[in-house]
Amino acid sequence: MFSRAAHKPGAKFIYGIFGVQYSGDEPAGRQLDLIKSFDALIDGKAHLDRIVYPTKNKPFGTQIWLSYWHPATYAEWWSSRPVQDFWNNLPDDAGVWRETLTVDVGRTQNACTADLKNGVNGLGEKEMFSEKIGYWGCLRDRLAQATADEKFSSPLAEMPERVPESEEIRRGRTSITKKTYWFEEFDELVTGWMHHLGDNAAANGLLDVRMGYVPENGRFRDHEGPINLNHNRKIELFYWMDMSKFERAGRVHRGHVKLRKKWMEAYCPVGPMGNGVGKITLWEETSILKGGDVQAEYVGCREGTGFMAYDGSAAVKSTTVAC
Repeated sequence: MFSRAAHKPGAKFIYGIFGVQYSGDEPAGRQLDLIKSFDALIDGKAHLDRIVYPTKNKPFGTQIWLSYWHPATYAEWWSSRPVQDFWNNLPDDAGVWRETLTVDVGRTQNACTADLKNGVNGLGEKEMFSEKIGYWGCLRDRLAQATADEKFSSPLAEMPERVPESEEIRRGRTSITKKTYWFEEFDELVTGWMHHLGDNAAANGLLDVRMGYVPENGRFRDHEGPINLNHNRKIELFYWMDMSKFERAGRVHRGHVKLRKKWMEAYCPVGPMGNGVGKITLWEETSILKGGDVQAEYVGCREGTGFMAYDGSAAVKSTTVAC
């Protein structure tokens, strides 16, 4: 049995993803002040996770707020005077960004191995389910709008080329419309899968990858390599070009195929970690977005940040104005 959000038919919800960029291992000075100011504005207003995203092989990072909202609640919060004053008064090199994703519940699905308020499960009511699990294509089948003809394909003929993230700042505003069991059975496979996706993003059909962690939950190891993989609570955000790229990435990587098989064997009702025995929680969410469902704004951010990495291609439309 898995837990998922119990959406009302025809409803929508919003991912509000916000970031503050900083240099070095920890934020300091003005960037730390911006983080504290924004955190005070959003704290207690939405279900959210605070994530640290260390940019791979780069001397900078990002504090990210991954928040979930009902549309009316988000609109009220975003239009409030304190939030607008903060946003409109950002300097032209602020290093602050937002990505707002509006999701039709007919084009999203999620699952959590425990009845907890992880991810979109924290937005409202939850329900348990046991159908459409454990076979290739089950995630697509759990999308209410999925049909034999609906392939959820991208209108783009091929992957757009992205601009690598760099230390160069684009001034102004750019807008774009249990542990032992885990170590023995899963840790190596999960680590390998994450490395594969992060190191081969374009080949896997990924527009962007953000692998972050929640520092307040501590570490379970101190291995060399990406720091996020050493933490107890990890949150990865993947932007695939379309559903076919997403499905292919899982099918062709042998480590992921093995990981998926072992996970289903362990966490099925008769498995050694099933029916609540396993205390390690995994949750996933898949949402299919149309172009108009995405709004993004980057204020004085590093070149190559988020969707800004594609504003020289046909993938996005963008405008840059002075602050």
